[in-house]
Amino acid sequence: MKREEEVLIKRIINKLFAFAGIYIKQYYAFSKTEKGMILKEHPKNFKRPVLIIGREHCYECSRDLPIARIDEARKAAMMMEDIAPYPSVNFFLIESLNSDSCRIHFFAIEKLLYLELAKHSWLLLPESLLIKQAFTKHLKSNAISAQVVNRQITAYQTNDGFKSIITNDGHLNLDELAQYSAAQLDEPEVLTSQQYAKILIQNVFSLPRYCYQQGINSARFILWLKAQPLKIIAVTASSMFALYLGLSSLWLIYQQNSLHAQIDKQKSELEHVFHLKSEISAEFNKQAKLAKIDNLSLVTANVWPLLLNIIEKNSELLSVNFQDGKYTVRMKVIKSTEILQQLSESTLITNPTMVSPVMKSHGKEIMAIKFSLKIKADPIKTNLTRENANVG
Repeated sequence: MKREEEVLIKRIINKLFAFAGIYIKQYYAFSKTEKGMILKEHPKNFKRPVLIIGREHCYECSRDLPIARIDEARKAAMMMEDIAPYPSVNFFLIESLNSDSCRIHFFAIEKLLYLELAKHSWLLLPESLLIKQAFTKHLKSNAISAQVVNRQITAYQTNDGFKSIITNDGHLNLDELAQYSAAQLDEPEVLTSQQYAKILIQNVFSLPRYCYQQGINSARFILWLKAQPLKIIAVTASSMFALYLGLSSLWLIYQQNSLHAQIDKQKSELEHVFHLKSEISAEFNKQAKLAKIDNLSLVTANVWPLLLNIIEKNSELLSVNFQDGKYTVRMKVIKSTEILQQLSESTLITNPTMVSPVMKSHGKEIMAIKFSLKIKADPIKTNLTRENANVG
């Protein structure tokens, strides 16, 4: 189900490509080919609901504000004037720097040009704004370069901020970029014209909500409403509202499924973590119990593999004695006959024998068994252990 919804949303976005264009020195439309999205030249009477305004017509700058909340920074940005050195229509993106401040990236379009372009489009957005958003959403590198329509556009994103540059000769190196930034710049990631066009379109549909409020051509919308009969306005409003509800429902379903997938993944990871935590706790408990056993230090390296094998079978060591070259081990086990058979089959010891009757205790059996190693114990260790005999 989730896969089908993702395909449907992708198809809707692909259909929307036909409604977008870009103005550089003339109009270009986004055209889909076998190689991907490309820009195709169009005449002056070009009309597209969504229009991207080229970098050539955009003035970029940024300001850092001691404001933490995005909503408050948005209100402050809307009140700022004289952003550009000419009368302009201003767009902005807000970037949080830390818990106490944010950076507002401004993109100003000359007002006369904007009014001319706004005659034929409903949503207008600066190319620079979309590139800046791409660094936030889709790009992994901090610098890109693309040859698009007889011009090269290069952009970078560092701690100093965002900057994009247009060159017509197709040559721009890092030394030229460095004059705009004190930060270290990586070699730009070179994008094909198809990749670049796709990135622009992707970010048209991934902007913060306040960017759409800036980009909507409200003046044209109001004029259009005034020229329409009331019935057409009502039908159009109802259709737009239904379309909004449909798209919102698809988006919410997609987000809900993504959230469920994340929850299922985290749940699986948490279950694994809890399982490991339980195993670690069990091992700590075993170590704590072993630490309480008297004369545990008497167990030589040759005996440990045998005892550990017994412990792994949900058994518990109670005491270990060593005297006259023989070990006496008391333990609490699930079934004493199975442990005795295991010891009898072991190639490490000889003559395992029960030294006391088996006692029942809380659903388990307490047994004591004596055996000797086939490999003789260290004489020094034997001398030391004789002084500590008869413990347990």
